[in-house]
Amino acid sequence: ARVRAQNQWESPQNDVSTLMKQHGFADAWAEHGMREGGLSTCRFNTRIDYVYANRKAMREWKLCDAYHVAGSASDHQPVVARYVPKAM
Repeated sequence: ARVRAQNQWESPQNDVSTLMKQHGFADAWAEHGMREGGLSTCRFNTRIDYVYANRKAMREWKLCDAYHVAGSASDHQPVVARYVPKAM
C-alpha cells in the first residue's frame, strides 16, 4: 500500500473477482477457510493470483488445501489448490 501511494498508483480493482463470483466460480483460497498468513500475493501487498473452481467441480471435487508459494523468480506468489475426488 505504501509503494502504491508513493507512486500515485490507482487502488487495486476487483472487477474480475466480482465477475467470476457472479458466474458461479469460487475462489479456492477463500473457500479453504483454514488458511494461514495474509492474502497478499505480490510485492505491492495486494492479491493478484487466484485459483477458481466452478460449481460442477465443487460438487465433484473436495478442496483439501490452498496455499501460496513464496519465491524470488517473480513478483507474484502463485496459489496452489489441491483437490481430491469426492466419494460418490
